[in-house]
Amino acid sequence: MDPGNDPINSALNYMMTSAPFDKSYSTPWSKPSKLAASISAQAGITVDVSADAFSRSTDRSTAELALQQLVYTATAAAVNASLLESAQETPVTILVDGHSGYEAFDKIKLDSPLTRVPEAQAALWLTDPQQSSVYKDAPVIVNGRVRPGTPAPSWTVRKKNSEEGNQDQQDVVAEGTADLVQSTDFATFSALLDLAPGEYAVEAYWVDPNDPGRQQGLQKKSFTIES
Repeated sequence: MDPGNDPINSALNYMMTSAPFDKSYSTPWSKPSKLAASISAQAGITVDVSADAFSRSTDRSTAELALQQLVYTATAAAVNASLLESAQETPVTILVDGHSGYEAFDKIKLDSPLTRVPEAQAALWLTDPQQSSVYKDAPVIVNGRVRPGTPAPSWTVRKKNSEEGNQDQQDVVAEGTADLVQSTDFATFSALLDLAPGEYAVEAYWVDPNDPGRQQGLQKKSFTIES
């Protein structure tokens, strides 16, 4: 299988064959022996994938999210390549070995086109830095997104203490509240961090209004700045 230069095919191939950078995540997809994608103004996107992509056993909820991952990936790749103007309403038809009606992951019958379901997105997501990223120098850009209509999250950056006997201690070196930029599909935020060399963790979360010491929707990524 050669994904070639087709942006949708390439994105889906990467999605199905690559392990998540963050080890706290997993994927139900298996590497497909065949994969093709096409797009038309009338039918939207059609993906034809071999049955071996669905060979792993999973529960229905995970299967639903996996199919939404495919829909989001395919439509985003099409928009990024200027093949579509908008991803939200574009239908994605999934064929398996050239046929409709396959039962994906033995849980969901693929007998009709799928579209993006906003609720399938994580309510809060740190997109940068990637887990365990290593930077040669500062500054480091933190990027994230939230679902439309959700409040601005707080963020905190902690630095690992390098002193002997205190390696488990992490000191807060930066914090703030996200300044959201709204769009149709989600709201984004970013922060530019000028940090000294060391090991860090950035956290994004909402503060529980009934318990200010409790974090909700916590997202965390670790990264290193080399000296």
